[in-house]
Amino acid sequence: MIFSRPVDIVVVYVTVPVKRVIAEFDIRGIVCARVSTLWTKTKAYAGIDEAYFRAYFHGREFGYAIEVGEVRIYERPVCPVEHFGVRPPQSFAYLGSA
Repeated sequence: MIFSRPVDIVVVYVTVPVKRVIAEFDIRGIVCARVSTLWTKTKAYAGIDEAYFRAYFHGREFGYAIEVGEVRIYERPVCPVEHFGVRPPQSFAYLGSA
């Protein structure tokens, strides 16, 4: 399992110099596969090159990919502390109730 609790929406935070949440997207699905086949399934949409993919998953037998659904770009980026009560930097945080 990629998440330890249900997740339907991902919010996107941009670091320096923006330091704001700029968008969110729905999770359409989760792909779990052997790393040896995950690149073939996701390369057309991954947004990274194969070398980066291989380095990221080095030493792993299985990997996960999030299939992005509807994307909503915020008209005005929001401060994560004021809007969500989350202070970056961190790799991720769960928002809302469990």
